[in-house]
Amino acid sequence: RLVDFDQTPELEDDPMERGAAPESQELPDVMVNLIRASDRYIQLDPDDEYAVEVKYVAARVLYDYFHLEDAIERFGDIATNYAHVDAERAQVSAELLLDSLGALRDFERMESWIGRLLESPLASGAFVVRLEELGSQITFSRCYAVFERDQWEDAGICFFDFFRNYSESDLVDRALYNAARAFNQAGQLQRVVRCQELLAQFRPDSELAPQARLEVAETYHRLALFRDASEHYENFGQSYSDADGAMEALANAGCVLSNQAVLM
Repeated sequence: RLVDFDQTPELEDDPMERGAAPESQELPDVMVNLIRASDRYIQLDPDDEYAVEVKYVAARVLYDYFHLEDAIERFGDIATNYAHVDAERAQVSAELLLDSLGALRDFERMESWIGRLLESPLASGAFVVRLEELGSQITFSRCYAVFERDQWEDAGICFFDFFRNYSESDLVDRALYNAARAFNQAGQLQRVVRCQELLAQFRPDSELAPQARLEVAETYHRLALFRDASEHYENFGQSYSDADGAMEALANAGCVLSNQAVLM
């Protein structure tokens, strides 16, 4: 090692929670000269074991002074081209690359890089878990941005695709709940019911599950499917007897059947 940089820097758990990107700081003359010397050395085509170290030093200096775009390019080169030489440096470079993109809130490029890294020699062990977690967070936030633009059907499809692609994610219950909300705004009630039922099925312990089960009953009620509505009202009232609306749900279970009898 030329320089003993920290190999496990503290990275953000959730890039979506970060604020504005930090402003770049002026590089001291000694660091400018170091980077220039590093670039001149690389032009001499040294052996990979020396090249990766020199490239990492230059990239890390740029990162530490928040010259993030330049750092991203250099970290990307190390992560994709030098894993066979120094896997540790390559993985840390990949992590700092993603951290830099997160700081810039460039989630489109971040998503693209996650895909590339998952197909790279670095894709093993805990790093894969980390990449998949980041990927799910970014995708969820992208779906939420569509929701906030009132693009209801697209948002519903995006959240439902999230459920299919990240079925083990901790965000699955929120994705299905938001998908149901979006489809409801789009007037697609059958899709609403499907998402609500999946939430109750796949995340029964979620804090959103009781509300989802009640909303299944309410959606069937709106569809005039009274027997289904009554059954779900009753199930909700019995399963969540202490929840707000439980007694009303049990009352509704009888009322909707009465409505069906009147209509018949």
